[in-house]
Amino acid sequence: MIIVGLGGGLGNQLFQYAAGRRLAHKWSTELKFDMSIVGNPDFQGYHEHYKLGEFNVRESFATPEEIAALEQFHDGTDLGDNKRLWYFIPEMLNCPDNVYLDGYWQDERYFADIADIIRREFTLKKPLGDTARHWREKISAAECSVAVHIRRGDYRNYIVTIGIL
Repeated sequence: MIIVGLGGGLGNQLFQYAAGRRLAHKWSTELKFDMSIVGNPDFQGYHEHYKLGEFNVRESFATPEEIAALEQFHDGTDLGDNKRLWYFIPEMLNCPDNVYLDGYWQDERYFADIADIIRREFTLKKPLGDTARHWREKISAAECSVAVHIRRGDYRNYIVTIGIL
């Protein structure tokens, strides 16, 4: 069994799922979610809701006993002066079965070898509504689409990202 600690917003949860899903796939074992961080304001990067329920992910939730029984493999996000956040940790790719993944895992190399599976599972369960379908068609038909993302939450006063699609 692979357990992944889910935390943060949608983007963080997608990366956490993908990394855990890759290990579960490697070992042909079950992936479960630790929900104790999601919705807990005592954790840094707090976001109040579980976000993966809208997607076709394999959804299973770990019990406190299952969580306590597994050894943690940490991405280094709170290792003091030795922080490794945003760095790829190749050792993670060889984690054994029966491990708890604690961290954000924000690098596609953690799941690149199962990218097709991840893309398939990161599809929405429900079809788009009329308004969303209208805008998808309009954007797709445009010669040049531009997306503006304004990050709220922990960086709401700092970041505006503009991307050309």
